Amino acid sequence: DFFFTAPVEDNPLKKMRDEGVRLTWWQMHVQGQRQTGYIEAALDFLEAEELAIRNSRFYARGRFEQKANEAGIPLWTVPAANEASTVLYGCLFGGDVQFFREPLYQSFFTFMDEKKGFENHGWSNQFFLGTAAAAFLPRSQLQRLYISGRHQECLVTVADGNVTEFLRGAEYGMAR
Repeated sequence: DFFFTAPVEDNPLKKMRDEGVRLTWWQMHVQGQRQTGYIEAALDFLEAEELAIRNSRFYARGRFEQKANEAGIPLWTVPAANEASTVLYGCLFGGDVQFFREPLYQSFFTFMDEKKGFENHGWSNQFFLGTAAAAFLPRSQLQRLYISGRHQECLVTVADGNVTEFLRGAEYGMAR
């Protein structure tokens, strides 16, 4: 239920191609529901493939760990941190089809599919996009879409390439 609220100023697909971007998103947030076991399985895959988190902005647990350390509290006192993942919201995103066909992404998908999280816990592709942004791509190949639109209670207005209005529409404490 994404709605454009103004004409798109620039062709986002052309911009992706011209700038070498492989994954774009309009909205991201940290989500803890409907993903029992997801982050543990994703981290198991990253460890098995010897992949490090490249982009901490997309690694929710790492952000929780950092905030807990800064506050001087043990991470276990923040139960949401154990299951939280960064989600690139599926209402509007773009990706290089070749990226999704590459062996790394395909092996990740196969590994995760074998965990049965889709059918048992309702995992969605949005979690996968967040993990891909965190560990599979360099920061230079990731880009936010600045397009005027509304999704549920979130509103972004863009004029002349600048964000002129941004309403989160989330509950207090929800990062988007």
